[in-house]
Amino acid sequence: NVIRNQLTNLQMLDVSGLAAECGPELNISNQKKLTKVILPTAATALRNGCIEKCEILTDIVMPPALTSIPDYFVNGCKQLEHIDIPQTVTKVGYCAFQYCNCLKEITLPKGVTEIGNSAFYECIALQSIVLPDSLKTLGNQAFRNCTALKQVTLPKGLQELTDGCFRNTGFESFTLPDGVKIVGDAAFGECKSLN
Repeated sequence: NVIRNQLTNLQMLDVSGLAAECGPELNISNQKKLTKVILPTAATALRNGCIEKCEILTDIVMPPALTSIPDYFVNGCKQLEHIDIPQTVTKVGYCAFQYCNCLKEITLPKGVTEIGNSAFYECIALQSIVLPDSLKTLGNQAFRNCTALKQVTLPKGLQELTDGCFRNTGFESFTLPDGVKIVGDAAFGECKSLN
């Protein structure tokens, strides 16, 4: 909290040298002038919401051994266009990228098994995403209001499309994999371009 409360004019922050145990304690949210952050290299975990609402943040250097993207990670970082997610990540948390209005693309590692509820909610610039074959759980409203999202590649083993998961996207067509057994309520609701 010291960083967040006392360094309000912070534009760039390099905490790469902090010990791994500092990752879950790091809180630099709501920094109105922050454009770049380099997270602790040794961290395997980060605090929920640790960078949320840094509205002009454009560049994040991630810890290479991170195992999950925390809940509300960059929620509301409206200028973030791209992020390199470490190959060690297996989970994307609840609302992790919510309201990242400029996020255009994201590549999920091959080991991701879970995408939390509203993880990419209202990422209105997101155009395409490949969901890895390892994915088992796709949260409710995971991609809701991603209006520029025209295509997604679903893993063959995914068995359920949850409630509102692709609601109000820009899909023009969509092919369900053979393994999908359940399509949740309004999974494709308000997809006006879907044929």
